[in-house]
Amino acid sequence: MFGELLAVGSAFCLSANSILMTIIGKRFGSVVAVRGMVTIAFFIATCLHLVLVGLPDLTIFPVEQVIYLMLAGVLAFSFGAVASMMAFVRIGPRLTSLVVALGPIFSSIFAFFIFGEALTLMEMVGIALTLGGIMFVVTEPDKDLDVGTEAIGSRDYWLGVFFAFCAAILQSLILILNRKGLATPIEPITAIWIRLIAGFAVLWVMTIAQKQVIFSLKTLATSPTGLGFLSLSSILGPNMNVFLILSALQLAPVGIVSTLSNLKPIILIPLGYLIFNEHITRRATVGTFVAVTGTVIIFL
Repeated sequence: MFGELLAVGSAFCLSANSILMTIIGKRFGSVVAVRGMVTIAFFIATCLHLVLVGLPDLTIFPVEQVIYLMLAGVLAFSFGAVASMMAFVRIGPRLTSLVVALGPIFSSIFAFFIFGEALTLMEMVGIALTLGGIMFVVTEPDKDLDVGTEAIGSRDYWLGVFFAFCAAILQSLILILNRKGLATPIEPITAIWIRLIAGFAVLWVMTIAQKQVIFSLKTLATSPTGLGFLSLSSILGPNMNVFLILSALQLAPVGIVSTLSNLKPIILIPLGYLIFNEHITRRATVGTFVAVTGTVIIFL
């Protein structure tokens, strides 16, 4: 039961972080916000590792394991986080999370080609329901949404859906890499640190190459309140959420953990209304529940 509670906690943690990322992305810009979030998250993870485990020693782990976790970190924090942030800013956390729910479908497809895992009839039914539910929501005729204080036009709407779709593909690849990287037992905090140091390094090498270091630091310094939100997001997302998921996987079946941690689109329905004053239609609610039901079927 404790493992299941940790998985539900992860879903609420991700929901709160999605809202924070939407606010932060509007304040700093998507790319700069991700740079700040990953930097703070890396230093938090380093401090936690020093206190809880000691100095990181990667030589005690198989080289392949470290490489897989580092690749997962690069995809998650250098590319996946940017794609998610760009989607959050355009279509809000609720719709972004719903489209990202396509991730399990891509994971099943990749697992078929990489691990030779055949899709069962129930998994195919789950895929159909998930796809149908998401399409039912995103193709709703009235797409003039309110995210924060700005109206979303048709072009930005579909651009946001595209970025969320990219985030879903990246999430599925990250899941595969995590699975390979966690094949050998490893402390959750160490796995988090390995992922973050790789993502942090690649992200800032790209920033230096684009000559945007000074611009990024000046932009982040413009809003102390935004930095506070950024720090909280860095704790909830890259650190606490990953810790909850990895801990839950040690106490409960993978299918149960994956299902409970993917309840975010449902949790964000009331939160989107309360925080962003989103107009949530009956069609959006029904489609979300159908899509999440499909995800549950895939995992179970």
